[in-house]
Amino acid sequence: AICAGGGDEERRRAAGVALFAAQIALSLGVAFPPVEWSVYGLDAHAAVLAGKAALLGGMGAAAWGVLSLSDSLWHLPEPREEACELKTSGAYALVRHPMYFGVLCGCAGVTVITGSLSRVLLTAALAKVFDEKSALEEAWLEERHGEQWARFCEATPHKILPGVW
Repeated sequence: AICAGGGDEERRRAAGVALFAAQIALSLGVAFPPVEWSVYGLDAHAAVLAGKAALLGGMGAAAWGVLSLSDSLWHLPEPREEACELKTSGAYALVRHPMYFGVLCGCAGVTVITGSLSRVLLTAALAKVFDEKSALEEAWLEERHGEQWARFCEATPHKILPGVW
């Protein structure tokens, strides 16, 4: 992880801003890739249907995460000062970062729909950014919530992908 725990607070904040910027850049890259390489021939109907299902499911998961987080919603990994409550219900009962899951699922859906190799690479890079960003965010959440955070991690062991990661 870039700067998961301890260390200089300003460095951690700068890492959080950099990770958010990378998240935006890579998400835009998936939406509008600079280079397009397709792996499909003429018949990709099943893949397109699966991709659409992943895209819609990802949008739903991200929206559920936003609604579950409600007024604690924030774009940077450092939790807002006003957000005092640790969210553990709704989408957060399944994974600790449901919005990241939703965005990655949606990006994977677009990748499958288009059969784009460049989008595969951009989505993989975005997954790495979310892994780093979640580690940084979790360090702050652990500092802020202590034992409650430890219990939440035990009850919800997967960061981003239910049952896997």
